[in-house]
Amino acid sequence: MELEKLKALQIKLKNKIHITPYTGTFKNVLAIDSSYLKKLNKIISMAIVYDANKKEIVDKAFAIEHVKFPYIPGFLSFREIDTTLSAIKKIHSKYDIVLVDGQGIAHPRGFGFASHLGVLLEKPTIGCAKSRLVGSYNEVGAKKGDFSYLIHNSEVVGAVLRTKAYVKPIFISPGNLIDIDSSIKIVIQLTEKYRLPEPIRFAHIFAEETKRLWEK
Repeated sequence: MELEKLKALQIKLKNKIHITPYTGTFKNVLAIDSSYLKKLNKIISMAIVYDANKKEIVDKAFAIEHVKFPYIPGFLSFREIDTTLSAIKKIHSKYDIVLVDGQGIAHPRGFGFASHLGVLLEKPTIGCAKSRLVGSYNEVGAKKGDFSYLIHNSEVVGAVLRTKAYVKPIFISPGNLIDIDSSIKIVIQLTEKYRLPEPIRFAHIFAEETKRLWEK
């Protein structure tokens, strides 16, 4: 599809997003991460379910498919959504919240990968990105839990959150069925001694382990 058509689709689907406080409790968290197998020209997507009470993985699955769409900033979901959904279909455990290694509404058209997935799954979804795609922010304090709101086109679209003292912050934005402040609170709850929240960190480890096996 042409990029202009994909932009129009993102803008259309954006109308399905609901940014609202998350008032429920949660136990199981679905985390998503994907990696590129360069030699095979394939995308490998990981889905893990993390029990936030027991602090352990209770389910995991992956899917591998040929790359159908190039990497273009702002269009990541069209590259990874198919393999991600294939991996999620293999998950047997129920989950309350979804964490995505990508953007939510902190996106040029307000519809990043976390929003796209959140709309399709109809689950509270949080984007946890390691780098910024859009927006500006004030300097973030050095302590864990310090944050600065991310502003794009005069709107608050996320937060720059320090998850570990004196370590680079991460970029949090709601995808669907959750708001910014709830997203910050949940990500902090799910962060232990590392920069990334535990579900995303485990999904990334699983992705790297599986990638090494396929690249042998």
